[in-house]
Amino acid sequence: RHGENETTICLASAKSRNDFRGMSKEAEENSSSFVIVVHAGAGDHPKQAEVGLLRTIRRALRAAHSAVSNGDNGQTVITKAISILEDSPLTNAGIGSSLNLDGEVECDASIVDGSDPNAFASVAALKKIKNPSKAAVKVLDFKLKSDLPCGLLLGSAAALVSSGANSFCVEQGLAEAELSTPDTKNQWVKYQKRLGAPRSMETVGAVCIVGDRGQAAIAAASSGGSWMKHPGRIGAAGTFGTACYASGWRGSSVSGQGEALISGLAAYEIVRSLARDEMESQTTLLAGRDAGVISVDASSGPRDA
Repeated sequence: RHGENETTICLASAKSRNDFRGMSKEAEENSSSFVIVVHAGAGDHPKQAEVGLLRTIRRALRAAHSAVSNGDNGQTVITKAISILEDSPLTNAGIGSSLNLDGEVECDASIVDGSDPNAFASVAALKKIKNPSKAAVKVLDFKLKSDLPCGLLLGSAAALVSSGANSFCVEQGLAEAELSTPDTKNQWVKYQKRLGAPRSMETVGAVCIVGDRGQAAIAAASSGGSWMKHPGRIGAAGTFGTACYASGWRGSSVSGQGEALISGLAAYEIVRSLARDEMESQTTLLAGRDAGVISVDASSGPRDA
């Protein structure tokens, strides 16, 4: 964590193949070694919400465990974990996200698969889609199925925004939902009247590696963005190398004030620091920015900067 009032609530989980012994034969055969780190965002988390946030993160980890046991790949594992965070009104992602100047929720999400330098996709300024992280995965899947450069085959793209992103999600059959809650609406009304500032909570995210050593890291992020943002604003979770990045067996997810992180390609630079084995440089990269980071390196397990 960085910043006087900023904290990042996160939990990590890891299992080797030996940890699955004693399960059903089918589950044991399907299960792989894995590590996953999940965070609920940097911010001034109210003390009364911390227990609920930790409970939500544990549910996300259990969902990841279950997906690994079912033989799911890393993209599915990380998406199931992030979806749990998005479904919780306690986080600033999916349901319960911050409202913009018009009193609407616009979400950003992205995913990076470290096995392929082209495996990045994002959605931004997305409205009324329950799980923006699933939308990012759909965009990535659509992109990687194309044999031609992005945008030249069947509308393939690395990033989709606003109404185009919404249309794509509807076409893909993704669930829609009302993302604002009575609590966020009340906060918005109070802020409009200058009666108080809404709580500051930022991007949620996760990093995972599923499989034996040598498997690639996958990083993902999801966010409702900053409170009272201008409609159409794209934050860290919607931009390349900012809220999440992975390359080979290293990955990172960063949470904090979007504009400050975007200018420094925060997650990308942190993964580069992992490759150089310069842990201290992670702290230096975020110096002066209220932000938190989680990172994973397959050679050494989870790291928390």
